[in-house]
Formats: sequence, C-alpha cells, structure tokens
Amino acid sequence: MSILSGISEFFGLDIGTTAVRLVELHNSGRSKALVKYAFVPLEQNIALSESKVDQQKLAQAIKDLVDQSNVTTKNVAVGLPSQRVFTTVVDIDRLSADEIAKTIKYQADSLIPTPLAESKIDWAVLGDSAKDKDKIEVLLTSVTNSL
Repeated sequence: MSILSGISEFFGLDIGTTAVRLVELHNSGRSKALVKYAFVPLEQNIALSESKVDQQKLAQAIKDLVDQSNVTTKNVAVGLPSQRVFTTVVDIDRLSADEIAKTIKYQADSLIPTPLAESKIDWAVLGDSAKDKDKIEVLLTSVTNSL
C-alpha cells in the first residue's frame, strides 16, 4: 500500500539547491487541500554539500521552517532527486492490497538494484495491465536509506 494511503494530513518538504519549500495538505474529499505554503532560502550549494557543518545548517533551516510555519502534523513526504530514486512499473497478478504488499516484499530483491536491508521501497497500483487482462500494473520505487 502506498505510504500516504489513509493519511488525512501531511506536509510536503522539497529541499532544493536554492531553498527549502513546505506545503501542508489535508484531505478534502477525493482530493487534497492546500493549507500552508512556506519557504526559506538557502546559502548557495548547502543542500549539495557533504560537509557536516553544511548539513547542520540545512537541518537547522528545515527545523526553523517547520517551526515558523506552525505545521500541525508530523506526517511528511520528502521530495528526492529523481536521478537518485529507482522507479519501475511491474505487472503482477490481481491480488488484494495485503497480498500485493506481501508479493512485493518477497520479490523486491529481484526488482530493485539495491539490497533490501539498505533501501526504502514504496508502491502504488496504477491500474489494469496493458499486456495481460489478468494482471495489474504497479509502480515501484526505491531509494537507499542513506539518502
């Protein structure tokens, strides 16, 4: 099941090269409603730096942004650079959500390029498979825990 399934409110955090941006969203029927938007500019290249000092500055900027925007939830979705995220679409048998989760858990080591113990994976059902009427398409993504 998707990581945000069943979560009624969350905030999105985008760590860019020039700023950190935040949006808070709440469920509004079948869609999400924008509750807050905030951003804080960053010193040049701080988000790309491997330096502990720069990482601490970035962490403090994020903390200050979250505190100052008065976010009301602890649920967060973080934007990651697409070149650092593995994404694929796989066809699997039509199963219940629980069975899909189990199938992905057991097959993920053959589907993603990084070891499961070192990765966070997530998935979402896209719909019917275009190739096989008895299957569904599932979007699978993974990223290393270190990122």
